[in-house]
Amino acid sequence: MELKLNAQKEAALKRVADAVLREVKPSAAEARELTVKINAVMGRLKKVVPKNVEIMVAGSAARGTNLKGNSDIDIFLLFSNPVPKSKMESVAIDVAKKMVKGKKNESYIVRYAEHPYARLFLDGVGLRVDLVPAYKIASVKDKITSVDRTQLHNEFVKSALSQRQQDDVRVLKALLKAHVIYGAEAKIEGFSGYLCELLTYSYGSFSKLLVGMANAKPPVVINLSDGQHDPAKLVKVFGKKLIVIDPTDEDRNVAANVSDESFARFALLCRVLLMWPTEKNFRGVGYSDVNSKAKLSAISKKLGVGLYAVSFQVDDISDEVIWQQLKKMMISASVALSKLGFAPLISLQEVDGTAAVMGFMINESRKSYKVVVGPSALMRDASEAFMLAHGKSVIFRSIESDRLYVVEEAECTTPEEALRYVLKEMAMPSHFKKSFKVYINNVPEAQAKLLYRAYFRKTNL
Repeated sequence: MELKLNAQKEAALKRVADAVLREVKPSAAEARELTVKINAVMGRLKKVVPKNVEIMVAGSAARGTNLKGNSDIDIFLLFSNPVPKSKMESVAIDVAKKMVKGKKNESYIVRYAEHPYARLFLDGVGLRVDLVPAYKIASVKDKITSVDRTQLHNEFVKSALSQRQQDDVRVLKALLKAHVIYGAEAKIEGFSGYLCELLTYSYGSFSKLLVGMANAKPPVVINLSDGQHDPAKLVKVFGKKLIVIDPTDEDRNVAANVSDESFARFALLCRVLLMWPTEKNFRGVGYSDVNSKAKLSAISKKLGVGLYAVSFQVDDISDEVIWQQLKKMMISASVALSKLGFAPLISLQEVDGTAAVMGFMINESRKSYKVVVGPSALMRDASEAFMLAHGKSVIFRSIESDRLYVVEEAECTTPEEALRYVLKEMAMPSHFKKSFKVYINNVPEAQAKLLYRAYFRKTNL
């Protein structure tokens, strides 16, 4: 049944959205203060940036969709095309050095995405600034690096969104943040700020977006570009359940990083809000990591499982890289534990700087056997190979329907044995091997906070 907003529920949703907006929209005073700070930074930049390089403020602060308390800004240094990438990058880093030289409580670090950029910590001004080198372009056809299109995004959003829609974007971001699906990074695989802006523009308002997503029948295709593409063709090209074509680049799906899980969570959330438009449903359960160890212990006890965790001290490299490496390890460990007869009820992972942790909630019963299901006994070659492969340590063999199966002596009799065996056999990046610890039902508070954060993110429905 298609969900709609009647007048009563629409009024209730508006009250909720207005209450949230009052909390998340920067006050007039904060907006003026941010403008003063940005102008101060721009003034300092103009003194050290080469005359032939254009300076552009980008991101939500420039587009009028930033949230209260968010004083992080992106500033792009736009170079003309003939400048080599290496020169462009070195100039950006040199500018960063000059910006903080001799300044108290100011510093910078070099970060890496497609190419290096500088992150400035301007405590004296009260801002953190990402200084990003890019090429000045008039069309996506002139793009050389992926960040070049940001200037086009700026122009589109500033011209497309009304002030009311800018506020609707803020409300949408607050909703997604509350339910841990805001952000396109690998850890979240959710909705980026630019995607929030495009969805609000496409549907026209926050309430219409909720109705549209609540009734969505995947794949959902929103083509905001000038290209006249057949939706079926776009589905085939991008292979996603949510496709939002960039109005500045018809070959790009802005929702590419949105996982099926995040899209499903959002659609479910929209349905809940349409049926029960309350602040409680908007804000969700609410996250607090106070007494995380006790909370995880209570959850494990209620489920009748044990919490088996592994903590790592890793290299100080990109969180995205660490996250992907840890995710691969967690999936590999979960599969291996399942094969040993100790399938996790839930598997968790989290990264915070150089601290990484993965955890598994596993039934604590001892096992002296494991069951291995094989092929149909009617498949001659496959069944013979299976019988030969499982000739040792077999307690008994049998057939269920037509499928062979064997019951063998277990390699590991407890979840702890299984986890330690898996860690010993599992391939992992060298910096994960340097220092790791295993915790059985007694996870220290520092690691418990990370695991509880992961648990909340995964179960916050």
